Amino acid sequence: IYIPIFKLDILNKMNNSDQEKLNYLEAEKKALKENEEKFKAFIDLSSEGIWRVEGENGSFVTPEMSVEQQIDFIFDKAIFVDCNDTMAQMYHMKKEEILGLKVRDILLKNKPENIEYVKAFIHSGYKLIDAESIEKDV
Repeated sequence: IYIPIFKLDILNKMNNSDQEKLNYLEAEKKALKENEEKFKAFIDLSSEGIWRVEGENGSFVTPEMSVEQQIDFIFDKAIFVDCNDTMAQMYHMKKEEILGLKVRDILLKNKPENIEYVKAFIHSGYKLIDAESIEKDV
């Protein structure tokens, strides 16, 4: 079970029995699961295309990287690990077809519009609203 540090601190300060501490943890676990389900439903039902990428082999973008390095990383090493159906439909694909693809498998890196799209993504704190990209024909 993953227990955030601040929750461990609460547990350590409790003078309750082990069973009461376990009951507390179970209640926290249930609340977390319910919140995750609500958030997932919110994403899935959104009319906006929502996606999440991670770097291959656990790699990630760091603040020390230049914008150009981040752009290269996003195109070449970022893999789609989640998206909603709306995003998949935007690319004329099914969600299952997108998951596991690299960004470059969908966005054309040789299109200046896509470089600007990714640059805007970086400069906006890694979120975009009302942005357009040029994707590959599928």
